[in-house]
Amino acid sequence: MPAVSPGQETAPAGKTTNTVAGEAAKLRRAQLPFAKGVLQANDLLRRLLKLKTEDGVRTFAYTEHTYIFRGKEKITPDKLVVGETIALKFYTDKEGRVLVYRIKAYGTIHPAGTKSIDAIEPAR
Repeated sequence: MPAVSPGQETAPAGKTTNTVAGEAAKLRRAQLPFAKGVLQANDLLRRLLKLKTEDGVRTFAYTEHTYIFRGKEKITPDKLVVGETIALKFYTDKEGRVLVYRIKAYGTIHPAGTKSIDAIEPAR
């Protein structure tokens, strides 16, 4: 067995210390009632948000009681823009659904997203 220097970490066979730390961080994030990422889709009819986070794409449901903000301004779900960064706070109900009770939109548009269907100018 190789000697381990003070301060040097060991990992299970076949895994690096970074891999183990990354998996531990992913598990910790999964247990927290917060998520942050880029909005991939906003289904206004079903009240579902698809969010691309560090851990992959996740789907969240919101209700008519969900608070949605951009800065200090309260906005409606139709004002959320695909491609912008959002953070949300959620909980799991008795049926196991993940419901959002607060959304904060940062307004940062990423290249993969579009601003909005209304912002697209007609061809001339």
